[in-house]
Amino acid sequence: MSTLDPSVAIIEPGADNLEAPPLTLGQMTWRRFRRHKMALAGTVVIILLFLYAFGGALIFTEAEANFTDTGLRLTAPTGTHLFGTDTVGRDILIRTIYGGQISLLIGLTAVILETAIGVLVGAIAGYYGGIVDAILMRFTEAALNIPQLFLLIVMAKFFGGTIPDMTVLGRTFSGSVIVI
Repeated sequence: MSTLDPSVAIIEPGADNLEAPPLTLGQMTWRRFRRHKMALAGTVVIILLFLYAFGGALIFTEAEANFTDTGLRLTAPTGTHLFGTDTVGRDILIRTIYGGQISLLIGLTAVILETAIGVLVGAIAGYYGGIVDAILMRFTEAALNIPQLFLLIVMAKFFGGTIPDMTVLGRTFSGSVIVI
C-alpha cells in the first residue's frame, strides 16, 4: 500500500482556472432578450405578420386580390374563401395579405425615418450641447405636443399634389392625398 506524500502536489496551483471568458455585448443583449417573455412574444407576432403578408403573396397573386365575382357578395367563410368575401365578391383573406404588406411597409418606413431623425437630432444636441441642445430639445418637445391628426391634415393641405408616386420592391405607392 502506498502513502501520499504531502510535499507532492496532486494538482498544480492555477490549473483549475474556472473563469469563463467574458460575454460580448451581443451575447449579453441576446441573453437578456431571451429572458423577457413579452419581447419574445412580440417578436413572434411580428415575424408571423411578416410571414402572413409577404409569404401569402407567394401563394396568391395581386390579380386574385382584385378579382370580383358579384355572385359571391358577402359570403360567409368557406373552404375556398377562408375569411369570406366583401360587398363586391373579392376574397377578404387575399385582400388582407396585400393590405398587410402596405401597412407593414408604411410602419417600417416610419420607424426607420423617425429613428434616423431622432439619432441625428440627438447626436447634434449631444455633440454641441449648451444652447444648441436646449433649442433642439424645445423643438422636439413642441413637435411631440402637436396632435398627430392635426399635423397630418395640415401636411395633406400643403403637400397634397406634390408627392410623387414611388415604386418599392415592385409595388407602386401612390403619392396622392385626398384633401377635404
